[in-house]
This record gives sequence, structure tokens and C-alpha cells, in this order.
Amino acid sequence: RYDDNNNRHIEGTGLGLNIVKQLVELMNGTISVHSEYGSGSVFTVFIPQKVVAYEPMGTYEPEQIGDVTEYDYKEMFMAPGAEVLVVDDVSMNIRVFRGLLKSTCVNIDSAENGSSCLELVKKKKYDLIFLDHLMPGMDGIEVMKQMKQMPDNANTDTPVVMLTANAVMGAREQYVKHGFADYITKPLRHEELEKIMLKHLPRHKLFGDSQELASVGNSNIIEVSHLEPEKTVDPKEFDFLDVNSGLSYCCNDESFYVQMIKMFVEGDKLSVIKEHYDRDDWSNYKLQIHSLKSTSLTIGATEFSQFALEIESALKQEDYMYVHRHHKELIERYEELLNKIKKVFE
Repeated sequence: RYDDNNNRHIEGTGLGLNIVKQLVELMNGTISVHSEYGSGSVFTVFIPQKVVAYEPMGTYEPEQIGDVTEYDYKEMFMAPGAEVLVVDDVSMNIRVFRGLLKSTCVNIDSAENGSSCLELVKKKKYDLIFLDHLMPGMDGIEVMKQMKQMPDNANTDTPVVMLTANAVMGAREQYVKHGFADYITKPLRHEELEKIMLKHLPRHKLFGDSQELASVGNSNIIEVSHLEPEKTVDPKEFDFLDVNSGLSYCCNDESFYVQMIKMFVEGDKLSVIKEHYDRDDWSNYKLQIHSLKSTSLTIGATEFSQFALEIESALKQEDYMYVHRHHKELIERYEELLNKIKKVFE
């Protein structure tokens, strides 16, 4: 909190660092920091460790050590008979959801608002439902409330997982109180998403590997090759993005990542954000900023995502003076980001 005037909307209290210091000292270690305001900080931890055995743990040749993000994605399970519903008002988020699960062969239906969700749960029984928290009109909690009250809901016993970009301490307890089975934070990562599904999908619909899957026949296996987007450009051309971070949200799949960047441009929110701002429609303005924070992080626009987060935090506190001071910069940075992406594709 060196510059509290400009940074007061950054979330967090600094409690985590205090806890880290105590944990390190409990292990007879030390922690130190070298920090330069505006440039960054380096934290150094030393922990004494006894040698318990001198046998090698494995062969680690220099050529085997590479970027930790460079790995081959392998799905944890396959479930061609599982029926899943995802509800999110941002089409890019739904596309990411489908892409992350394409190798699991799960059958996925989608809805982009609460009303459509309520219609779908009347008609079809699902094994698992993912419901976005912040949506225009009915938010996720209101949709969940109405689902509970519906006499013709075919999914009264279906576990519902909250999709949220704002998980805080105690979030699980709050969501459970509203009837949710679990929650997962956005942007989604395939590991966390698959773990949630393994936890809540019916066991008899899960198969551990392709051999087990083959034993049940191919009648229920959906064709997923059409979900594979055509690679048009090398991700390295997006040198203004944190490409490694973006790939980590896309199963390290370069063509899928490029498709997400395309969708980010196609989902241009500039005019909508300007319109809500001009009307002082802070509720819908906040929804758009909230969405922009998540989608920009998905493609690796980490600095812009952080800037959107700071504006969203100000909106939550109804500090509209802060928003007025930074709205123009938000629009300029958003336009610059979109133009840079378009230039690469052109």
C-alpha cells in the first residue's frame, strides 16, 4: 500500500505474506524481499532441509528440463454418456468450456441467460449443471432459487456448480447455503474443471482411459473434431500478450488459443460499455467490466485484465469518481488491444 491513493482498489490485505513469514519461520527458514515501486518485487525464501537419502530421485538431464507450460494435455476421464448444461451470458466463455472438455466426449448443452436455463431444465435431465453467477437479468443465485421452486424441474437432484470470477474467503459456504454443490473460478483451467466433474458426475458414466471407453462401443461417442479450430497464425505473433498464460487456459492447444483470441475480438464490447457509461447504468456497466476482466485474462492480456479488475473493485464500492477518472483510459487501452489483435490477423 505504498501509494494508497492509486492502489486502494486492489483487493487483498497483505495477510497472506504475514502467514507465509510465520510458516517459513516455523521451518527455521527466512524470507526477505527486494522491491522497487512500479517495477516489481522479488521474495527470497531459505528453508534448511536435511538429506534423508543419497539415492537419486530420478534422471534429470538438462535437455529434459523445459518450460513447465510445455506439456501434452491428457484428459483425466471420458464420459460419452454424461449430460452437462453450462449457463453463461458470454459466448466466449461457453466456447472455452466446450473446448476444455472436448477430449472427454461429454455431451454439453448451453444457455446464455437464466430464462433459457429454466426452460432447458424442464425438458431434460442433466448429470451436472454449471451456472454463471453474474448475468444480466437473473443472476445465478436467482436462477437457482427459481429452479428450486419449479414444480416441473427435471433436475431437482442434479448438482449445480457456480461459475464465478470473484471467489473470496467463505465463498463455498455462501454458495452451499444457496443450494450449490460446489463452485469453480473463471477463467477456467482444464485441470480444475475436470476435477470438479470427476467429483460430481455419476460414477457409472466415467471411464478412465480410451481402452475402457472402447469396451462400451462407439454408439454414444460424439464427434469432437469439429471443435478443433483451424490454426491461422502463430501464437508467438501476439507478442503483446502473455501467450504462455493464455495457452494455460486453453489446454496448451495453440489452435484453440488462436480461436479464443478471435472470439475476443468478435465479442467487441466497446460500444456497449460506452453506452452504459453515458447512461450512468452502473449495474450493466459493472457486468461488462466483470466479463471483460475474465475474457481478457483468458487470452493472456494480463495487464489489461488487472486494470479492468481495479475498475470493477471501484464499482463494487460505488466509487464512481474513480471510474470517471479511469473510464477514458479503459476505452483507449481496450481499443489499442483490439487493434493490435486485428493487425496480427490481417
